[in-house]
Amino acid sequence: MSENKSEEGYVIEGNTDIATKGHLVIYSVKGGRVGYSSFAEEARRLGLSQAFVPPIRSLKNAFAVARRNLIGLSLPSLEMVEGWDGVVDRELNVVSLRKGNEYAVQIKSTGRSRGKNHVTTQNVMRLEFSPEDSFEPEVWREQYLAAAWEGRESLEAWNEAERTGEIRQCIAVTPYWEEDQLDPILYGRVVGILMQEFTDVATSIDQKMLRDKIVNVLQNELGALPFRSGAGAFFVPNLGEESEGYLATLENYSRLLESFGNANAIE
Repeated sequence: MSENKSEEGYVIEGNTDIATKGHLVIYSVKGGRVGYSSFAEEARRLGLSQAFVPPIRSLKNAFAVARRNLIGLSLPSLEMVEGWDGVVDRELNVVSLRKGNEYAVQIKSTGRSRGKNHVTTQNVMRLEFSPEDSFEPEVWREQYLAAAWEGRESLEAWNEAERTGEIRQCIAVTPYWEEDQLDPILYGRVVGILMQEFTDVATSIDQKMLRDKIVNVLQNELGALPFRSGAGAFFVPNLGEESEGYLATLENYSRLLESFGNANAIE
């Protein structure tokens, strides 16, 4: 939906004797992410309601997504390690202990030992979603959505910087076992990357969220019908007076989606 075409015609699929006037919508969404507040601001500017904008994730889901940013993180290689033949390459891995709530951070070491390829993993940290009893994640989410939709002044009145910082307290990063000694440099790196990604994911819209919302908007807001299964194509019928103004809405929605693409364009 990056191109706006308003030429009317007839669309016929399959064996039918009925030709219906309307518009054929073809869309694709590539990877990327955009801040909810800026996307909401663009939607308001185009005269679109909140129904056209995907809501942000729950904080628990944002945590589950953010921890993926640690997977494959490269660590300094080691030389002259007992039991290994030569250089040992290392990277982080994250595995689930309790889906959505608790994960183990591992150091994955690869190299050669006793003349053969060798891989080991070592659990070093736990990541846990554990908000304090006094903090209600869903209340925070609803307040953020309401403030962000109202605009920049509303976000400032809500004290966006401080309130967004609050969500970091929902995540605990601890040694895998209490008696374990953590590498302070590695710990600082993990916490920094995880918390920044968590904050970004919790206040943003990504391609999957947008793709799911497009289908919802086309069907529920514009009365579209799937044109070909799985092809990213929908037919929006022109129902005359019943659908008055739908073309302007469709074009403005196309411009909104185009803004997502522009925000994630590779220069």
